[in-house]
Amino acid sequence: MAEDAQGIWASSENGVLLHLNDRGEVRDEIRLSAKVYCLRLAPDGDLWVGSRGAIYRLRQGRAEPLPGDLDLRQADVRDLLFEGPDRLWIGTYGRGLGYWNGSQVRWITTAEGLPDNSISRVLVDRERWIWTLTNSGLAVADRSHLLTTARGEANHGDFVVFGAEDGMPEGNFGSPAGFADPATDRLWFGTIDGPVRIDAAGFPFRQRVFPAAVRTALGDGEPLALGDSIV
Repeated sequence: MAEDAQGIWASSENGVLLHLNDRGEVRDEIRLSAKVYCLRLAPDGDLWVGSRGAIYRLRQGRAEPLPGDLDLRQADVRDLLFEGPDRLWIGTYGRGLGYWNGSQVRWITTAEGLPDNSISRVLVDRERWIWTLTNSGLAVADRSHLLTTARGEANHGDFVVFGAEDGMPEGNFGSPAGFADPATDRLWFGTIDGPVRIDAAGFPFRQRVFPAAVRTALGDGEPLALGDSIV
C-alpha cells in the first residue's frame, strides 16, 4: 500500500492497482500485465510501481514504464527509494542494488561488496546512511559513498555487513520488508525468523574519520625530516 493526499493505493501480486478513498470506496482501478511487488510515492506525488522486470510511473491515471533499458533481466523490483523526483535506488531480487539517474541504471552487486544480490528492502536513516536488507545479511553504507560507487567513481560500496554470525537472519519476508521510525531513528526489518530492530542513531561505524597526522618517520632506523613530502 501507499498513501497519497486523496487516499490509499493498494495492490497485490496480480497487477491490479486500486485507489481507495477514506471510506474504502474505489476511486480508480488500473491493471498491469505484470506482478506487482512494491508501491512508492515520489516527492512530486506520482505513484511508482515495482514489478517483475519493469518499473512503472502513474501519471494522470496511466501507467508508463520507465524509458530505456533498465537491465532488470526479469528481476523482481522489491523496493524503491527516492533521491529526488527522478532519481532513485532500486532494490531487486536477484539483480542487486540499482541507481537510476533519470536516464540509465548503474548496478551495485556482490562484486561491489553487497552480501547478496537478492534484496527485500532499502531504507535511509536520519543521517542519510542507506540500509539494504538482503538474503545474506543487512548491509549499511554511507549514502555519499554509494553514490560515487553508482557513478563509477569508486569500485566498492564500502558496506558494513551484519550477517548470521551477528544474529541477523535471512531477509526475504514481507513486502515491504521493513520500515523506518523517524521519531526514534530506529529501523525495523522483517526476516524469516521474525522482526529485527536496529537503532540507527547508535550505529557504531558512523563516526567521521579524521585525516592522520604524521609525527615521526624513520628510514633505515634513522629519523627523517618532516615536511610537505618525505624522501
